[in-house]
Amino acid sequence: MKFCTLSDLHCLPDRLDLQEVLKNFLRNPIVQDCQAIFFLGDIFDVMVGDHNEYLNIYSFFFKELEILAKRGVAIHYFEGNHDFHIKKLFKNFSKKIGVKNITVHSDHLLKVIDGKKIYFSHGDDIEIGKLKYKSYKLFIKSLPLNFVADYCVPYEVLDFMGNFASQNSKKRNHIRYSDPEFCEEVRSIFRCSASRAWKKHHFDYLICGHAHIADIWKSPDGFTYANAGACFLVNQFIVYEKGKIEIVKF
Repeated sequence: MKFCTLSDLHCLPDRLDLQEVLKNFLRNPIVQDCQAIFFLGDIFDVMVGDHNEYLNIYSFFFKELEILAKRGVAIHYFEGNHDFHIKKLFKNFSKKIGVKNITVHSDHLLKVIDGKKIYFSHGDDIEIGKLKYKSYKLFIKSLPLNFVADYCVPYEVLDFMGNFASQNSKKRNHIRYSDPEFCEEVRSIFRCSASRAWKKHHFDYLICGHAHIADIWKSPDGFTYANAGACFLVNQFIVYEKGKIEIVKF
C-alpha cells in the first residue's frame, strides 16, 4: 500500500500562497497515486466547529477531497491544535457528496499496513512535558467547548479569536525555527517522546506532525519515527510504500 501524509501547513483565507501549496500537494502525481492520505493536523490555521463557511472559504480543498474520495482514496484527517471539533463538519460534507471513506480522528490511530504497525497522530499527544499546553488542549478539546463552538459562537468571532492567537504564536515561533540549537532540541524531545510511546504501543513506525522539525529517525529499539516538519516553511510531505518511508519536497 502506498500512502502520504501532510501536516502543519497552517493555511489561512488571506494566504493565497499557502492555499496554492495545498492545491499543489493534492494534485501532486505522487499523492494522486496513493491509496490513502493522512492529514496529520494543523492543515488550517483556524478551523473550529461545524461552520459551513469553511466549505466555502476552502472550497478548492473540499472539491479535491471529493474527487479523491470518489476515486476510492481513503482520507484520514487528524485534528490538531488549530483545527478541531470538525468531525460534524466533515461528516456533513461526506454525506452531502455521498462517500464513506473520509474519517476525522480526534486521537491517535494505530493501523496495520502491509504487516507493519503504524502509529499516526498530530504529535502533541506524545510530546514529553508541556504541562501548560496539555491543560490548554484538554480545555479546547472538551465537549462543552465543542458545543460552544458549534452553537454559541458565530464563525466571525471564532475566526477573529483564532487569528489573533495565531499571529501572536507566529511572532514567537518564526524566530525559533531559524535557531539550529532550538531545532536540535525539539528533534531530540520528539525522538524521546516517540521512544516513550513505543514502550506502550510497540509499533514499527510513528508518523506525526506538530514538532515543525523534519526528521526520519531509526530508533535502536527498531521502530522508525518520521515527521515532515512544518509544511508552511519547507513545502514537503511524507510518502510510504512497501516499508520505505521518505520525505518529498514539492
